[in-house]
Amino acid sequence: MELPIPNNVTTLWDAWQLRACIIFSLFLQAFLTCFAPCRQRCQSRFFIFFLWSAYLLADWVAAVAIGLITQSQTDLCESNGTSGDDLFAFWSSFPLLHLGGPDSITSFALEDNEFWLRHLFGLVLQVVGAAYSVYLTLPNNKLWLPTLLVFVVGVIKYGERTRALYLASFDRFGATILPKPDPGPDYEEVAAGTYVEIPTQGTDNLDVHDLDFYVDLVLDSVVDENKLLQLAYPFYESFKGIFVGLTPSVECRVSTRNTLMKLHDTVNFVVIGYELGFLYEALHIKVAVIRRKFSFVVRFICSSFFVVSYALLFFSVKKQQGSSNKFDIGLTYASLISAMVLDYVSFIQLISSDWPVVALKGINCSRKIFPAVTCHPRQRWSELMSQYYLISYCLKDDERPVWLYKLADLLHAREILNKIQILLFSSSVNVTLEKVTLILDCLREKFPTELSVNSEARSIHR
Repeated sequence: MELPIPNNVTTLWDAWQLRACIIFSLFLQAFLTCFAPCRQRCQSRFFIFFLWSAYLLADWVAAVAIGLITQSQTDLCESNGTSGDDLFAFWSSFPLLHLGGPDSITSFALEDNEFWLRHLFGLVLQVVGAAYSVYLTLPNNKLWLPTLLVFVVGVIKYGERTRALYLASFDRFGATILPKPDPGPDYEEVAAGTYVEIPTQGTDNLDVHDLDFYVDLVLDSVVDENKLLQLAYPFYESFKGIFVGLTPSVECRVSTRNTLMKLHDTVNFVVIGYELGFLYEALHIKVAVIRRKFSFVVRFICSSFFVVSYALLFFSVKKQQGSSNKFDIGLTYASLISAMVLDYVSFIQLISSDWPVVALKGINCSRKIFPAVTCHPRQRWSELMSQYYLISYCLKDDERPVWLYKLADLLHAREILNKIQILLFSSSVNVTLEKVTLILDCLREKFPTELSVNSEARSIHR
């Protein structure tokens, strides 16, 4: 039994379902590109919900669009076929671009990074689907060259996102922190007396002399943001292992503490924000992939492919003017222009991040290049800290219905119920300068300003 759907509704749905998916996917990409960077410094639940919804819908809509394009081309092949078939093949490359996502967000939560293998499998399937869509139009496709160029860019974008998820996964992120294995000295060299021990530096060791150099830089009357970034990056590199369960060495903790005690509380507050910014960008955006020199060359090639595709599309459509739907042609132009604009915006967001300043450390021209682009005052985190009302939770323990917990245990949903309780008794508070000063004052009282590594080791041994 079929549902009583009017014919005009069915006709309208068949005509606009593909075009609506393309338009909606473009809207989601523009929304994520513009507003995803705000997540780092905004904790509004209303905003986070919309961003999370757009993040999930972007992948779903792009995947559905590829299926609808293939279905539309199959219907055209069964009929006499039209010139719009070439446009549909050209559209099949744009969902790949959209599945690659903007550079400003690759994962919404840490658990998303663990699904990099699923995205790799999805990359293979979607590439095969888009390639099949192009294959259906051969050898009569007059737009095969611009379609091929955009297809290559889409594969690169989707591959970048998959690699970014892989590099931010728990196992890979932890493996990059561990030092290279040292097999130790050769027994024959030790017995012969020819072995000379070469000192090595651990990845989690901060050089005290380098930190003192940065301290001298930031103790000026006017604090330079470049100097603070160059000071915060060694701290991030040394302590990011805590995120994956690794403990920094004693030397690292002592040298870091001695350095932080020499800085003003305001400077410490800013440096902590920079460290959190580095961690966020390493885990949730494409910075680990794009910051390499080869990636900049690939980005330039992709941008060139967009320009060449637009020129080829313009001249090809101009020769066939009147044979295609004007709306489909306009939508094709809009999709290509939007891809170029979003790619340009993503590049501006990349060079406006903190990583280029760190990468050009020691280069004389960095102070002339980046003050206008990267060193504008901006907030790098929300300056909020989550807190849990343990006392309120305990006081209301007797008021909770017992049957609800029994039902949750029966359905094996006790963990879900506990997470809901955490959300109900949690809130965010501002991390003010007074709180940071209180913490640092407690550290100064507990530990002297100048601590030796041996004294710290003895205290840990006790």
